[in-house]
Amino acid sequence: MRGPRGVGVWHFIQRGWDDFCKHVRFRVKDGRRISFWMDLWCGDLPLALAFPRLYRIASHRQAMVVDCYHLDNERLSWDVRFRRHFQDWEIEDVFRFLELLYSQVFSFGGSDWWFWIPTLHGRFEVRSFFRYLSVGHGDPFPWKSIWRSKAPRKVAFFAWTSVLGKILTQDNLRRKNQVVVNHCYMCLCNEESVDHLLLHCNMARDCWDLMLRLFGVHWAMPFSSRGLIEAWRGVSVGAGIRDA
Repeated sequence: MRGPRGVGVWHFIQRGWDDFCKHVRFRVKDGRRISFWMDLWCGDLPLALAFPRLYRIASHRQAMVVDCYHLDNERLSWDVRFRRHFQDWEIEDVFRFLELLYSQVFSFGGSDWWFWIPTLHGRFEVRSFFRYLSVGHGDPFPWKSIWRSKAPRKVAFFAWTSVLGKILTQDNLRRKNQVVVNHCYMCLCNEESVDHLLLHCNMARDCWDLMLRLFGVHWAMPFSSRGLIEAWRGVSVGAGIRDA
């Protein structure tokens, strides 16, 4: 499978890996595919986050789990290497580190696999990941107001990218290392951003005022495009249109 301009689909998956891997827990079978320090397989956090002082002095930070244990007659022993001897203030971390490692129970044999945490059965579901991306920390994204409206698809897509702050305004172009003069080309007064260009520019505000007056709507413009979509939810101007 190839993406636009021949870029592999895996490239796009990797770009979102930081969000994706937060919801994956790895199950050790042989330890060949699991990063010892960076993957979530032991405890409630990756070991690099649970024991940052030990991670800083680890000899092989890219080690896989298989590199850090020995199995002799089904007896497991851990062999994690460090670049120097431990300081007194690190001993407690070492004890907790070893206690956590030796508390794990593994059924060796076969290949490593991962468990999708948001579902009870552990299998990945697109809708569960989408729900996380949309809801985040209790702040639901107003996707229904955009995609379930009667607006043409092109309009809905433009609204979607505007709410995400992704349209190519001058500030976004500068973040992409484009050399541009960051001022609004309509009013020539303020820096151009998504919210300024669509809501708060003098010319944009005049257009909004004209449209709202035609339908007899009294409106205080929200600060952001997202706030506008959320505030507009449930508002109907159908009667005003018919009367006009």
